[in-house]
Amino acid sequence: MLEIAVNTQSAVVRKAFLTVAGRTRDFVVETRREAEVWVDEIMAVLNQQLQVYHDNAEEELTALQSIVQTMGNIDTRIQQLRQNLQAAEEQAARLDRHAAPLLRLLREPFSTAR
Repeated sequence: MLEIAVNTQSAVVRKAFLTVAGRTRDFVVETRREAEVWVDEIMAVLNQQLQVYHDNAEEELTALQSIVQTMGNIDTRIQQLRQNLQAAEEQAARLDRHAAPLLRLLREPFSTAR
């Protein structure tokens, strides 16, 4: 009778242990699955944010490159305008030199004697 009681108690403890072990295993498996789903969702959000950041950075880089190119064009245009101004000033100086004798003649009194 004692042997039956000990064997029965042992079987009950074993069944309880197996039940707890099974539930623990199921809990760990379910928790792992939920964690993997959560990580996948977080990674999707992070990837989306990184893509937006990348796209914005690309747009800003393109805008900066355009500004640099425009600045180069402006510098070239300023050089051209300076050269044009210098040429115009030189031409004005030549015209002043050539016009000086004519202006002196025009300022002289007009003589009516022939």
